[in-house]
Amino acid sequence: MRYCEQRGTAGDCFALLEDGPYLQDDDKRSIAMALAVGPALEGVDAEVRAMLDPTRVLSTVSIALTAYMALLAAPDTESHRKHREWSLARAKMSLGELVDAFAHHTAAQTDAIFRGDAKTGNKHADKRIAAFKKLRAHGDAGRDALTVLFSHPRMDVRAMAATYLLRHRTAEAKAVLIDISKGEGLAAFGASEALKRWEEGTWALDPEENDH
Repeated sequence: MRYCEQRGTAGDCFALLEDGPYLQDDDKRSIAMALAVGPALEGVDAEVRAMLDPTRVLSTVSIALTAYMALLAAPDTESHRKHREWSLARAKMSLGELVDAFAHHTAAQTDAIFRGDAKTGNKHADKRIAAFKKLRAHGDAGRDALTVLFSHPRMDVRAMAATYLLRHRTAEAKAVLIDISKGEGLAAFGASEALKRWEEGTWALDPEENDH
């Protein structure tokens, strides 16, 4: 009551008692907001009164802040749920894009090699490596996403994906590489070399992550 009298708006405090002789939770929140926001408006009251009723300004600000605080206190609202679903969908899309980039740059590197363009081939190799590093950042989910390339129509893409996944998906990757190594050409040679390095223990494209 003193607060309202000091501001010359005693009626505001009486209005809090319209729903009964005791202060309800909503009334207490209104008082708390007024105490918090009121001092911030004191300095502009003179200017505000020339254009607007400062009491209404305080009421509007208090309502907005109350609504905002309620939102913060309710993290499981429909909007939050939809945001989480969107984030998950976006993460899945990102994995697909990275897998596509891995396949594209592998194929482009092979094509550049056959053209005798080593410089371009090396650029595509670097971009493929970068795509795999980003897949690794997603953990095993990123590695698993790459397994879709085990059935890619291009032999060089199948071989490269299997080569990178020898540690994570050993049995499946070896099966892909063994099958390709029985053929001829650059992909067959690469598959044979990958299997050789794996057996020798010198393969290190995707070393096991250290948890410490």
